[in-house]
Amino acid sequence: MRCRHAFETACVHANGDVVCSIIDGRGDYVLGNVYRQSLADIFRSPRYWQLRDLVLSTTDTCVRS
Repeated sequence: MRCRHAFETACVHANGDVVCSIIDGRGDYVLGNVYRQSLADIFRSPRYWQLRDLVLSTTDTCVRS
């Protein structure tokens, strides 16, 4: 089973940075910031789609950048 986080969830850090899941506690792969844009815009952003494409193109269950 592939990682579903890139398609179903977002984790917002205290500074507003949005990452794919709680697994990215350090914020290594920031997808946007809720203080600068809406969560809906972040979830539909090109960076989020790049992450989804990466998840779909690998055989790993979880993609780490």
